[in-house]
Amino acid sequence: MFRRTWEGLPQDIIFGDTLAELGYFINDIDEVRSLDNPDNYFRFHLSKNDRINERQRFHFNDALESIIIDRLHGEGLKTVRLPLEVKSPSQPHIPILVSENLAQRRRVVLFLGESTQSLGVLSHRIIGGRGGINEGSLVSLVKSLAKQQSAPNDSNPPGIIIANIGGNWWWPEGKRALSPAMAQAIPLASSAFNGREYDAELNAVPQLETWKRHLRYLMNTAVPSLIAHDTLIDVIAVGDAVDGFLEYLNDETTWALNKDRLNAGAFMGGAFFTDSINVGLSNFLAQRCRTWAVHQAPVNAPLLGLTGHRSPSITNSTGCPIYSSGEPYYNECSLIRAKDYVTQWLYEVSQMPDYKNPHLSELAIFGDNTATAENDDDWTIDHSSGPRHIEPSYPEPDLAEDDFQVIRNLVGDYRNWNREKLQETDQIIESSGQEKDKDGKQGLRK
Repeated sequence: MFRRTWEGLPQDIIFGDTLAELGYFINDIDEVRSLDNPDNYFRFHLSKNDRINERQRFHFNDALESIIIDRLHGEGLKTVRLPLEVKSPSQPHIPILVSENLAQRRRVVLFLGESTQSLGVLSHRIIGGRGGINEGSLVSLVKSLAKQQSAPNDSNPPGIIIANIGGNWWWPEGKRALSPAMAQAIPLASSAFNGREYDAELNAVPQLETWKRHLRYLMNTAVPSLIAHDTLIDVIAVGDAVDGFLEYLNDETTWALNKDRLNAGAFMGGAFFTDSINVGLSNFLAQRCRTWAVHQAPVNAPLLGLTGHRSPSITNSTGCPIYSSGEPYYNECSLIRAKDYVTQWLYEVSQMPDYKNPHLSELAIFGDNTATAENDDDWTIDHSSGPRHIEPSYPEPDLAEDDFQVIRNLVGDYRNWNREKLQETDQIIESSGQEKDKDGKQGLRK
């Protein structure tokens, strides 16, 4: 009989903690490249063993996130631990980043990232690839906001709060909070282990057990404690953080607590349906919020107004006007592409206390040349006589009037081409068979 001891199990693989130890460096355009070949970016597939690949990525992302936090500290942000009563860094806590002298700022920009991302991260595909560290993180956003002024009579830049709703998994050995993806790649006693299960007693942070509870604690307790009572808040939210934030506000108690300090909302994606929301939130969304959606149209091109599309099958359920982020594939990259337009719009709202979104009437999806836009503040404009045509401020693609007919034509052309190819193949097979039969018969006669 064989007996295997714990010491006999294969050890988990350990990588270095710095980019240099991992074989990478940061070049002069802020991109991470391989030391062996400076033309190459991060290489994930080191091995056919996924555990080795995940462990390498854990240390690679950890090294990059440390660089990002250091750069954000250099931009005037400091770390605050949640819950606020936590005193020691060894106690379970979740770090967030806030501006110095936050209580003295007239305007504060609150950033809510996706529940899967680490603190300060927008997209690791940009941080570790083409684009670089600043562009793929919040460093570029913080730099952009630092150039603005808080209010018409306040030349100081707005304050910043960077939430960390993705870091809800407390790692006792590492004494820090991790994102869900990072938590699955922590060092284990053996590479033969299948991972570590979530244990609420070990891995939960009190009062912030889930990302939604984290958001609630942030809005109910942390933010009011960090800012002045008359400070206005601009919210930038990405992905599922949009849904969580609006779900939080869609309550009479929480709306009453926040309605006087919410100034504007810039949302990257999200899928929150506003069919049944309170009146105050509905007006806030319609008048002082915008959504930038994943779309192939040029960045900031208007896509849908509040009334949706002229086709009844396409509606706008977000409660606010929708614009293109210019990002056709990944929602995590939306803010990276639309950052300049988002920050500029937030600045415009901050300079106009009575700001309301321009009215977009019967605005169709980009590419429909019959789309119209009305840029005025009259929310009750009468369109019974037909909408007035406004030339769009962005270039229109060379498409037919009916996009659906274009698609049908393309599908029809493909089917005809496919049918012809099948017929040609059948003819080749048939002629080949005839040649074989002919050769066979001749061979028999011989």
